[in-house]
Amino acid sequence: MIKVIGGEYRSRNLLTPGPETVPTKNMTRAGIANALTNLTRGSTILDLFAGSGAMGIELLSRGAKACTFVDSSKDAISCIKTNIQSLNINERCLVLNKDYESALSSFALESKHFDIVFLDPPYKMVESYNKVLRILLDSNLLNINGAVVLEYEGDIPFSQGEYSSIKTYNYGRTHVAILRR
Repeated sequence: MIKVIGGEYRSRNLLTPGPETVPTKNMTRAGIANALTNLTRGSTILDLFAGSGAMGIELLSRGAKACTFVDSSKDAISCIKTNIQSLNINERCLVLNKDYESALSSFALESKHFDIVFLDPPYKMVESYNKVLRILLDSNLLNINGAVVLEYEGDIPFSQGEYSSIKTYNYGRTHVAILRR
């Protein structure tokens, strides 16, 4: 079990899906949320590979308007639904049981746009970082001045491409890159 770090739901417990899902550590989640402070209030979030939903919930707790959670695992989806139900934030959340490519494709068809996209795939899915970065721009899913947050271990080959700036942070073995459009 993990806790919400700050904001309205601070110290509230969150369930995690199980041993195959590694939730973002508290220190890392707090650091990311703090780095996004100026973007969070009133924003729309996309939490891909959402796991427990902790990152999206952390940003909702700090003033984000809405969050879409996407995960291909039924256990993760069940966990996310339980977590948002316990916080009584159902009306601010959309939970989708899809793989990331089909979710992004459907968002493009619906002309959805996000202010912050959080990308923390299983670490073996290295190719997904560049795929998602490209799709977000090609399908115009990321709002102007929006941010993409990449969480990873080790070195991943991702291209800054058309993103205007990048900030990186290290939390032990975990690395975070925040790219701005």
